[in-house]
Amino acid sequence: MTDFTVFVEELERQIEHHRGEGGTSYRLETAELSLDIALKTGVMEPFYLSRESSREVVARFLKDHHDDDRIDDVAKALYTMSRRLIFKAMMPEELKNI
Repeated sequence: MTDFTVFVEELERQIEHHRGEGGTSYRLETAELSLDIALKTGVMEPFYLSRESSREVVARFLKDHHDDDRIDDVAKALYTMSRRLIFKAMMPEELKNI
C-alpha cells in the first residue's frame, strides 16, 4: 500500500508541473483543489476505491462553490493519481526497474 504522504507529494508535483509547464489555469486550479481536498480528508482510501466514492467526497467539499464539471475533474484527478500509486506500490520490484 502507498503512504498518504506520497499521495500528497504527487499532488504537489502536479501543481508544480502545471505552473512550470505552462498548464492552463483550469488544470492548475483542478490540481490545487485536489490537494486541498486530500489534505482535508487526510486519507487516500475513498479516492482509489471507485470513481463514484471519489466523486462523493469531492462533491461534499465543492458542491456549493463549483459546477459538476469541476467536481468530476477533481474527482477524476484524485482517483487516477491514487490508483496509479496503488498500482505502482503493488508492482513487483523487477518490473519497476524496466
